[in-house]
Amino acid sequence: MEWNNPEGGNLIAKGWWPYEQSGYMTDGLYRCGIFLRDSVLMQLGCDNARYVLSHPRANGMLGPETLGESQWAFSVFARTLLAYYDYTGDDRVPVLLKKHFSALNDTLTNRQTCIIESMCKIYSYTGNKEILQKARHIWDLFSMNGGTKDNEVFIHEDMVSSKPIDVHGVTAAEVSKQPLILYLYTGKQEYLDAALGFYSSVERENELPDGGYRLHMKACFLSMQKRCMRPVISVTSYGVTVTC
Repeated sequence: MEWNNPEGGNLIAKGWWPYEQSGYMTDGLYRCGIFLRDSVLMQLGCDNARYVLSHPRANGMLGPETLGESQWAFSVFARTLLAYYDYTGDDRVPVLLKKHFSALNDTLTNRQTCIIESMCKIYSYTGNKEILQKARHIWDLFSMNGGTKDNEVFIHEDMVSSKPIDVHGVTAAEVSKQPLILYLYTGKQEYLDAALGFYSSVERENELPDGGYRLHMKACFLSMQKRCMRPVISVTSYGVTVTC
């Protein structure tokens, strides 16, 4: 499911995860194409970026209506837009992303907060302090002062104190870097403290002998339901093992 061919008659396109997966793929292939000067890969990235930029929603948000207000899948694809802007200088990117950011709900949760990454990057291009302020506001509402009720493991006080974590591995990797990105652009010590504390917990509780990290997937596989309800998937440089 490519971002320049949304929905249509494909039932898969009604879910959010195809846009997450194709977002990762498009971003990686486009950047690889730029590095290798591969015209096919570069065209793939350009086609997707240009389509999304040419089809904003009525409220200014980018991405297919299927995604609704959720920002996780778009946060992944936004990296393609940033790479596209870096390479082409298409001035629609900062203009349309600013409109997208302005339309965002402040109360984003978990992986949705990853939109902060592109917000900070656009701030670095434009110097627009409103964008940076909104990025901070999104994170502060989510994490500070006890965090939101649906905040899994990213409550500020817990991050700073290196409290042990139990969360989906991708969520841990993607969300935990947002305060570090905010520190990069604001210099605020509390953001750095949260990121360093969180990474300290990851190293202490999850580092494997080969230097990699155990990836805990909070999932329930139907084929395993008779044996266990929450398998642990450990990913190392030697392969993948599932234990119950």
